[in-house]
Amino acid sequence: MISSKDICQNFDLTHQGTEVFLDDVSSLFNPRDKSLIFIKDKSSFSKELQDNLIDRKDIFLLMPMNCSDYKISHSHTFIENPKNIFFSVVEEFFTKKNNSEYISSSSNIDKKSKIGKNVFIDDNVSIIGECVIGDNVRIGKNSLIIGPCSIGCNTSIFSNVIIGEESISVRYENGKPYSNPQLGGVVIGDFCRIGFNSAIAKGTIDDTIVGNHVLTGEFNSIAHNSIIGDNTVLTVRTTINGSSKVGKNCWFGPHSTIMSYVNIGDNITLSANSVFYSSVSKKGTYIGNPAKLFRV
Repeated sequence: MISSKDICQNFDLTHQGTEVFLDDVSSLFNPRDKSLIFIKDKSSFSKELQDNLIDRKDIFLLMPMNCSDYKISHSHTFIENPKNIFFSVVEEFFTKKNNSEYISSSSNIDKKSKIGKNVFIDDNVSIIGECVIGDNVRIGKNSLIIGPCSIGCNTSIFSNVIIGEESISVRYENGKPYSNPQLGGVVIGDFCRIGFNSAIAKGTIDDTIVGNHVLTGEFNSIAHNSIIGDNTVLTVRTTINGSSKVGKNCWFGPHSTIMSYVNIGDNITLSANSVFYSSVSKKGTYIGNPAKLFRV
């Protein structure tokens, strides 16, 4: 349980109304007593949703600044980004954190690998070859990590992820395809999230690189030699084909694809089901197959 004033003190917010004590979080659509609730923006705070709050007791509202003209009977605070603060509070006070070091007895860790402090390795994980696992890393069930591989601190690898396996790299001789040997590794930065059932392939010669604060959704594929820049988000079922480069601060929608040998600049958004066949550098939002600039 935490008080609304403690939340404001921790996040440098201005408390308005009576102090309330919270033991839960809930949504605006299904509010519960003694819970923390955020309103995303003024347009989403309809009369119907406002009425949902009337009979609720001991709730604390994180309100957007453009709602400051509303008459609010519940305790609240006005902030620029209620959603961000809400999830920061959830992470800090309402999420069960596993701060203990744990390596499952069913896991298989190569003696050549180095494991950092406070690392959590779940059931049936295999770490093969020369791997370096940073501090505070979490590795989910049934994941496979093949060296050479480096995973930075505070990174979470969810269940059934494969890192460092070979993907297909093709050469043709006399009209016949042959698979190239792959000698590189994988480097993953700090504070990353690799969603379940995803794959990051080793490089053919140079490493496949995932920068810091990169978040990937589920069922993603990052092929050999690709580079993903810092602070980039790859949502569900995105595909990064071989030898491609994605810049910093990019956002790729579900089922989006980058073809091989394509370079994408910084601050680019690729909408759902869209495909880049050629390189782009101009920041903005791209839509379609092939993807075209929609807005800057």
